Amino acid sequence: MASPRVNLLGYRILQNIAKILLEIMNTGLKEIKVFLSCPEDIVKNGIKDAIERVFEEDNIYFKKHYSFIFELKHWKKSVYLGKGTPRVQDRINEMLKNCDIYLGILWTRFGSFPASNPEGVSYSSGTEEEFYFAKSLDKKLWFLFCRYPIDPYKIDPEQLNNCLLYTSPSPRD
Repeated sequence: MASPRVNLLGYRILQNIAKILLEIMNTGLKEIKVFLSCPEDIVKNGIKDAIERVFEEDNIYFKKHYSFIFELKHWKKSVYLGKGTPRVQDRINEMLKNCDIYLGILWTRFGSFPASNPEGVSYSSGTEEEFYFAKSLDKKLWFLFCRYPIDPYKIDPEQLNNCLLYTSPSPRD
């Protein structure tokens, strides 16, 4: 049985899914690849795992009633993080190219600086670069902002401020 935390998260994800479900069904896709973009706090605090469980559980329903499933992609599972060329963020972006939907999640951290991309553009975090890369590829964009309680002494004010700034329109738009 899923925890209330997972059920609430699942409900929010399903709300987003419902908004574009008809569009997806018209594409004829049988497997919809969702790229999960998030900083390390989402991973370390089990939120990424909860999202994976939601997708696994909901795939049973979608396969039975709509004949398709969602495949959740995340760089932690699929990208070699070793040093060298290309830079790690370019390997992550390559994985994103093959996805249909971008799902970004922020909580208390914005992420770490990924170094300038090959075009010389700098982003504040890998999550930010992934968002704008997905947008440039015309992917479906979903963004969630976690509101789970956290010990205030565990919050980096600069990281949190970057998250809060990201909720408002960006100068890059």
